[in-house]
Formats: sequence, C-alpha cells, structure tokens
Amino acid sequence: MKMDAARALRRSSDPGLLLTLLLTLFAVLPLALSPGLPNGNQVSLQIWRAEMLQGVELFSSSWVDVLNYTGDSIQSGFDGSLTVILTSGIHLAFGLGALDALRALVVFCLLASSGGMYAFCRRRSGPLGALLAALVYAFSPTLMHTLPYARGAYPVMLALALFPLLLWRVDALRDKPTCRNFLLAFLLQIAMFNTQVTMSLHLTLMALGWVGFETLTQAFNREASQMRAHAGVLALLMLILGAFASTTVWWSQFSAGAWRDSELVNGAGQSVDGLKSVRLETLLSPPPLADAGAINGLREVHSLSLASWLFALAGGISALMLYVRGYRTRHPQAFLGALYFSLSALVLIALTISPPGSDWQYPGLYMGLLTVCLSIVTSMNGIWLTKLERRVQLSAIALVVALPIVTAIPLLYVPEWQATAPDMALRADANVPPRNASELSAVLSALAIAFVCGIAWRMRKTRLTPRPYWMVSPLSRTTVLGVTTGGVLALLCLFITFREGIAWIHSPPGTALPAQIQRRVTLEGGVQLLGYDISGNVFRPGDTLFVSAYWYAPEALTVDYSSLLTVSRDGERVAQVYKDAPGGRPSSQWSPAGYILDRFTLQLPADFLAGDYEIAIGLFDCEGMGCRDEIAADDFDAGFQAKGGSIALTEVRVEAD
Repeated sequence: MKMDAARALRRSSDPGLLLTLLLTLFAVLPLALSPGLPNGNQVSLQIWRAEMLQGVELFSSSWVDVLNYTGDSIQSGFDGSLTVILTSGIHLAFGLGALDALRALVVFCLLASSGGMYAFCRRRSGPLGALLAALVYAFSPTLMHTLPYARGAYPVMLALALFPLLLWRVDALRDKPTCRNFLLAFLLQIAMFNTQVTMSLHLTLMALGWVGFETLTQAFNREASQMRAHAGVLALLMLILGAFASTTVWWSQFSAGAWRDSELVNGAGQSVDGLKSVRLETLLSPPPLADAGAINGLREVHSLSLASWLFALAGGISALMLYVRGYRTRHPQAFLGALYFSLSALVLIALTISPPGSDWQYPGLYMGLLTVCLSIVTSMNGIWLTKLERRVQLSAIALVVALPIVTAIPLLYVPEWQATAPDMALRADANVPPRNASELSAVLSALAIAFVCGIAWRMRKTRLTPRPYWMVSPLSRTTVLGVTTGGVLALLCLFITFREGIAWIHSPPGTALPAQIQRRVTLEGGVQLLGYDISGNVFRPGDTLFVSAYWYAPEALTVDYSSLLTVSRDGERVAQVYKDAPGGRPSSQWSPAGYILDRFTLQLPADFLAGDYEIAIGLFDCEGMGCRDEIAADDFDAGFQAKGGSIALTEVRVEAD
C-alpha cells in the first residue's frame, strides 16, 4: 500500500515545474538586495490603497471607496481591485505592512507567470520546452523590470501573470470539457478582468483569436488533427461570457471612450515617459546598462531580451521543419499554436514600431502581448532539443537554460531604489467620486453569470470522449542534469558579472557617460546640458526623430522648468516637442548628485521639404495654464530664448523620397 502511494506521488510530482520556480527566483534578486520599493509611476498610489485598507472593515463603504479611488487617472471603479485585495490578504495572512505586501505581490506575479507559462506549454511542447518558455517569460524586461519597478504597474503585471494560467485552463477545457474545467477557466477570466481593464481586454482578444484559429483549422482538417470542434466552441463561449460577466469593470471606460486615455497613466498602453514608438533596432538590441549617476535612472526598457526573440525565431523555424516532415500528427495543437502566436508576434512588432501619428500607438501594451507570444513560440525548441544525441544534449540544454537568466543580469540592478512611503497628499483627494457602472452593465454581468451556471449544470453528466492528445513524457535524467547545470552556470555568471562596470555604470556628478555626443553648455539659471543623443543625421519626410538630452543642476533649483525640442529651417520653427517635466521629474526636485535623462520622440511631417534643418533644445519657466498656447504662438521663439535659454544641437538633412 505504501509502495503504491509512493508511486502515485512520483507520478503526480513534476520536477520540471519545481526547477522552473527555483530558477525564477533569480528574478527576485532586486527585492533581496534592497528594502522597500522604487518610486515607480503608480507605486505610491498602490501603497496608499493597501495602507488605507489595513484596518478597514471588509465590504464596508470605506473599503469600496478605497478600491474605487485611482488618483488622477481615468479608470472605472474597481480597476486593479484584485491587486489591492491580494496585498490586503497578504497583510492579514502574514502580518506584513503595505510595502512588504507589495513586494510579496511582485514575487507572486513572477512565480505565477513562470508557473502558468510552464503549465500551458507543457501540454503542447513537453516539459523542457515549457521550462524554456517560462524562463523567457519571467526574465523578460517587461515583467522583471518595467512593470514592477519603472512603472509600479502591479495591476498590469498581475494580468500578465494570470493570462498563462487562463490559457492553461482553457486548453484543459478543450481537452476535457467538464463542469470543473469550465468553471475554473471562467473564474480565472473574471479574476484577470479585475486586474487592469485595457490589458485584460487585449489578452482576451488574443485568447479568442487563438482558440478560434485552432478550432477552425481542426474543423477543416479533421482527419489529420483528429479533433472535434465542439470543445473549442465551448472554450470560445466561456471567454465571451467571462468578458460579459466583467462588464461592470470595463463598461464605464468603454462607453465614455476614456479607456485609451487611461493607458497613459496606468502603464498598460503608451510609455509613461511619452514614448509613442519603438525603433526596430532598439526592440531587438540588448537593454542599455543602467546608470547609477542618473537621478531619474529608473526608466523603462523598450527592448526584448536576446533570449526571447532568438529562441522564438529558432522555435518557429524548427516547428515549420518538423511540421513539413509529418511530425504534426503527434503534436497537432503545438504546431497550430506556434503558427498563431508567431503570426501574432509579427503583427505586434509592426504595431510597436509604427511611426507616431498612427492610430495604434501603444508600445507599452504591445510589449506585454509580444512577450506572451514569443514565450509560447519559444517552447517549440523543447521538441528538437529532446531529439539530440546524449553526448551533446546536456551541454545544449545547459546553455539554452542559462541564456535567459544571463542576458537579464543587467536588469537585476535597479538604480534609485528608495523605501517609498505613502503619499499623504493622496489622502486629501480620497473623496474623488468613483465611476459607477451603469444598470445595463450590471444586467449584462448578471445574465452572463446565470448563463455560465446553466451551462455548468448541464455539463455535470457530460460523457467524455477520449481525445487523441499526445502523452507528456517526464523529464529525463539527462534533461534534469542539463537544466541543473544551466542554473549553476547562470549563478556563476551572476557572481562574476553583477558589479559596476559590467552590469551597470556610474557617472560621477556633473558627467553623463552614456551620452553619445559629449557637450557641456550652461544655460541661464545655472542648468547644464552635459550631452545628447540623436538617432541620425539624414532623414526622410515622415521619419521619426529620437533625441535624448542629459541635464544637470549643480545646485538645487526652485523653478520647475519645462523643456522644448524644436526643428527650424531658416529661422522658422516647423516642428516641436514639449515636455512639462524634463525626464519626468520637476526641476525643483533635481539634485547635484546626478543628471536627468530627457527623451524626445518627434515624427517629421510628411510634407517636409528637402533641405537642412536645425535641431535646438532648451528649458523655460512655464507658469500658468496659458503656457501651451504661448508655445504654439508664432512669436514664441524670442520668448523661448529669454526665459531659460536654448541650445542649437546640430543640423540634420531631410532628403526627398
């Protein structure tokens, strides 16, 4: 009897999942090195909400008011409520304060991301491919740096953590359409919608496209796939009903047309630093080294990890080769999924690098969706890796396991780390009236939930027909040894490279080492320009111009300057970019301890005439609400020169198409 129990325990245990979670702990290093949290965009708001809920009676009116309050952002009631509920639950269960509860939430999101991605891909590409996909996902710049630290967008991070779990349960529902699987997937869908609305809507559209694509393909090619479409239709119905059951969460944003505007502040859509487009070379290049000498050094990373796009490319090519060779009959779902998510990744890349001025400028949103797609396609590498000869298999597995971790080592250094305290100014605004859901949205939610309960009731006695799904083989000893060796290799690289000069740099005060063009100019008021970056010297009409300025204040400032980048020809200004707070930080908060990085993105108009243009940049004191109107005035150039000072950076040439 004891022997049977031991065998059953060995069958139910999954060493691949355990190894995945252990390797994911590398991503927790920033939290282990420093207390508190960095001052990301939404950190103070989330801490305030968690602090306010501690000691408030559950389901009281005060509790509901705190959940509805979202600061200055335009959001519907309860947007991000699951984040607050989880942090409050962590506080009650472990007695942690708001800061430590949010730190625990970051750890939970990282582990849930890798664990969910492993569970979903394991059924399709085997445990080794699932482990690779989980590591690529958890160690992506979006999940391990931009969302938890640069933005503090915990609701978005939680949505991306729950999505692989949702895909896993949807796939289980298609495999075994039982009442249990139907309700579990439905509850995960509801939970995801209570994280962040905009991201959840787009993730749901991605899931609908995936299920619909595979279901239609299997219906037209039933003999080869040996699949029935009714389970796929049931999964589609569940996703749609889950969206309607969450109508009270997203209805107010959708009906008011404000959901796109809210992306600027909640971290789901456009970059908080104003970036509206990402260059392809930036997207595919390694993340830049963080500079401890930048006092706004905690910035977003707008690139993919080397492992993500390299492994996705290899996985897509290998999937195509195996499919042509007839391997599809053993893995029908794996190849269909690889095709759908590969095509989705190409579309998302095109949208991410779309020029400013288009209707699809949401790079922050696309980076999260793109990370999901590339991670799933990465799992296809597990199939060919398990077919290698044993003498090379161990080394190959160790290298591919170590690569996602090693390439992410620079992201483990998070500059400007501070133990953030709740912003007491938010408490004065706590009486902001929440957006209440309409009666129609409540009715739609109630009908969807009732419909789901009816379907689940009918499914209680559903007879399951055996599905010809390939059986998942456990990890071999060689694979386990290779994965362990890869983890040890990553740990050794961490000990060797995690230091100043390799994983990060440190510019002494008054210098900016990352500046491509070193140039020191002192403006009126004492502010200095240490240098700048520019994306080129020759452009065409409609191209995008990227400029970064490095500002430095030798002494503390009392004036909040604004910055302006202008493009002029023959003394006439033809284009400009305005920034309220250079580098996202008011100049009255600048410090002589380091510089401010101020980045500009400007699309040149399509009607630009060929010729030479002057690029100038400067600071000015913008007081009053009429400042933007003053900037737009034709005679502003003279005032601009006097108020803060401007600097002619360089000349660029615009060539005709």
